[in-house]
Amino acid sequence: MTFVFAVMAGVGFASINIADATLVRASRLTPAVALAQAALTDAMSARDRECKGGVGKFCREREAAVNERRQALDLATQTVVQTADPQTESAVRLVAWVTHGALQPTGNDFAMLRLVLMALLPQIGGILLMVGRSAK
Repeated sequence: MTFVFAVMAGVGFASINIADATLVRASRLTPAVALAQAALTDAMSARDRECKGGVGKFCREREAAVNERRQALDLATQTVVQTADPQTESAVRLVAWVTHGALQPTGNDFAMLRLVLMALLPQIGGILLMVGRSAK
């Protein structure tokens, strides 16, 4: 029961640290994101100026431009988020390369494997130390 509690605490500790590091990397401002944000801000300003007098043809065109810029910003942000955990993405590519494409694991597979190893290996080390001391 103590072992299960220790493993659960290890899973919590490891998952919080991995999530915090990934969140920091995912929220960084890259030049592509900054450019997409500036384009969206410009499009929103143009839309607001055009739509102030009422909705018309040009207002709808400006609204369409805002939607396009918002999609471009979402795409730029998703690109940053996808590269926020380079360890799992590199592991996916490495396994696919080594197996010549026979195995196609996902980033989630490696994220879970890393979490399990980070939680279990310290506990196994403690058990080995305990067994080694009792064997003397």
